[in-house]
Amino acid sequence: MKNRSKLIVVICAIGIISKEAITFNIYAEESEGKLNNNNSIEIKSNEDTKKIESQLPELDANKELDIESPKVNTNDLSDVESTKPGVNQVIKTDNYENKNLDKLLIEESNLYPRLWLESPREKIINKDVEVKGWALNASGVNEVKVYIDNQYINNAKVGMYRPDVDGVYPGYKDGKNSGFELIIDKNDISSGMHTVKVEAIGNDGSKHVEELPIEVEKPQPRAWIEEPSGNVMLGSEKGLQISGWALNASGVKKIEVYMDGNYVDDASIGIYRPDVNTAYPGYINGDYSGFRYILDVSKVLYGTHEISIKVIGNDDSVSNCKTTINDAKVIEKQYLSYTFEKQVEEQIKKNTDMKFIRVDGQTKYVKATESDIKYYMDYNNFKNSKDIYQFLKIDTYRNMKDTNTINNYLKSVLKDYENNPLKNQGEGFVEAARKYNIDPIYLIAHTFLETGYGSSNLAKGYEVILDENNNAIYYDKIIDGKTYKFVKIKDKNTPEGTKTIKVYNFFGIGAIDSAPVDGGVTTAYKNGWTSPRLGIEGAAKWISEGYIHRPKFNQNTLYDMRWYYSYENGNWHQYATDINWAKSISGLMYKMEHLYDLQKVNMTYKIPEYKTEYIKSFIYNIFNKK
Repeated sequence: MKNRSKLIVVICAIGIISKEAITFNIYAEESEGKLNNNNSIEIKSNEDTKKIESQLPELDANKELDIESPKVNTNDLSDVESTKPGVNQVIKTDNYENKNLDKLLIEESNLYPRLWLESPREKIINKDVEVKGWALNASGVNEVKVYIDNQYINNAKVGMYRPDVDGVYPGYKDGKNSGFELIIDKNDISSGMHTVKVEAIGNDGSKHVEELPIEVEKPQPRAWIEEPSGNVMLGSEKGLQISGWALNASGVKKIEVYMDGNYVDDASIGIYRPDVNTAYPGYINGDYSGFRYILDVSKVLYGTHEISIKVIGNDDSVSNCKTTINDAKVIEKQYLSYTFEKQVEEQIKKNTDMKFIRVDGQTKYVKATESDIKYYMDYNNFKNSKDIYQFLKIDTYRNMKDTNTINNYLKSVLKDYENNPLKNQGEGFVEAARKYNIDPIYLIAHTFLETGYGSSNLAKGYEVILDENNNAIYYDKIIDGKTYKFVKIKDKNTPEGTKTIKVYNFFGIGAIDSAPVDGGVTTAYKNGWTSPRLGIEGAAKWISEGYIHRPKFNQNTLYDMRWYYSYENGNWHQYATDINWAKSISGLMYKMEHLYDLQKVNMTYKIPEYKTEYIKSFIYNIFNKK
């Protein structure tokens, strides 16, 4: 039976224990002093020491191999001054496997790769990240690569002077210049926990890696959607503006716009917002934190929708902001007792419809064709466009933005503003609409159309001649065999010093085809329209009582005012003969819809449902009812 004895191996401390394997040269020396084995083995842990058994000749695999390995694992070079690498002896006194081994020498290779990360070691609060340390390689260090979360960032600067490292670990190539450093811009790394990895590569291609967890803290991202909010106008051709501001400690790289969770496009960024920078100082490009995007909502269905943005910083950090919008439209169906074809037929029979055309550079007013009439009467040609305002119910007052906003709009569209009778009449329009319960935007748009934006002579006003009792002087005028009484109007032949009073007529009310000025001025005088504001109020009263709120007709949409028809009343009570009249005012209202206070209004549209259509709908609902 073989004489077996326990082999005791003691390995002395040999410097900082690296995460990498340490290479040992193993020698088995017989009593004669001859080395009979020369092998190498890598040891990372006590478990790996069993690998020695396979490296020694005829070593019984069942034998225990005890390793006592004191470790020095410090962050300070001063702690390892006495642990320089060298030869460490292990003495064997007993026979082993019938071999007379006097000693087992385990010699550590002096120049294995070494790497140490000195920084970062503390929480990084809104500043650049300094990656700094030293690396040694027997062949010299060729390059040091730096990674954040396994993503390559850049190569560190190498060759920095470190005589302290060379003093502790002599013998390495370029040991005195073993330092490295890389400054990572704080804008390239997001807040939170990250892993810094450094890979030192020797000239011989050997690699050594160290990793270190770090925590980065920055000011929190901020974002706000200012527009839209609450009620909006969906289905509009001019789009819905999405605007606000966004801040990121690293600066904003881009802003993605989403509707109902679906990506739409990127917003324009970098809009000047010094107010935001004042409220939240310290962010990169805070003065230019605004964003804007025009969202196409022409085909967006009615209802509630979510608008959201994703703000992506230059460090790829992400923040989100969202808002909910509601379509201000309310669709109300008007069930009619006749077919669309019947209404068109009766309209053609009337034979009064006209249209404007351009011929040889001049505008002419000519008879409309049957196809023209049918096109302008068909709701389906306008339901998804700005012309939908033809069907807006205008028999109610709707809240507007402040009068300054309205006056600023008037100033932007009226010619010769300082002398225009509509100058600063925002309050006049609002109060007149409120008093007679009609839509103020409609009232402004209708006034624009009737007066040519305040440029017509009746709108500018005429001076009526007064007698010594301050009453108008009348005269008789016969037109088509009928006698009319008109007030005298000041002209170039009126003597200086003659008493007069100026009157205004904005809708041409009372104008007679053969004497439009005489009739319009006389009507304005009789009604006391002696200022632009009173003229606006007079127009609102006349249109409200004569059409919009007139009990027999209730023409409470532009479409009804233009194309009114019923079996009982026929189609004689129509406001205009121009087939484009309702569409023209609708277009003007569309341009002014931003003046509504949409958070306080509902936009109710009355849609015609003709006899054939609602019968089909009724039958469909019966057979498809669950």
